[in-house]
Order: sequence, then structure tokens, then C-alpha cells
Amino acid sequence: MIGVSLGRVRHWYAGTEYCIDDLGIKTEKQGSGAGTEFLRQIETFLRERGIKRITLKTNKNAPAYYFYKKNGFIEAQQDVFFAKEVE
Repeated sequence: MIGVSLGRVRHWYAGTEYCIDDLGIKTEKQGSGAGTEFLRQIETFLRERGIKRITLKTNKNAPAYYFYKKNGFIEAQQDVFFAKEVE
């Protein structure tokens, strides 16, 4: 195994989508196209099941940010991430 995607299918007002919580590729396989191929396989799997959207959250300072942009993901300007400290 060289990669794993952990997520969930969510039925949303805009349709059914796959939300990636975590996606990882074995360190020695990163940069070889393995992650891109893995995403293509995920997309094929989802397309066959009628799921037309993938969503995820990542940090703009993380290498993953550029990986997702390179693979056709678009920043959703309308979405906002909220956080609150519970003391």
C-alpha cells in the first residue's frame, strides 16, 4: 500500500460529495506522481457512484496546498473556517 484516503460521503444541499479528511502517500513515493494517480482512482470510483464533488480542508502553508492546486482543486472563496478555544 502506498496511499490512503480517509473521508466520508456527505449528502449536502448541493448534492452528494466526498469529504477528504486525510490523504497520505508513502514518503518515498511522494513526488513520483503516485498521489496524482491515487486521486484519479478516487475520482473514477466516485464518478461510478454518481458522486460529483470532492471537498477538503488544508493549510495554505502546507505542501499539500500546492499538490491539490496542481491537481485541479479550486479554493472555495465562499467557505469560511471557524475555530473557538474552549476554556
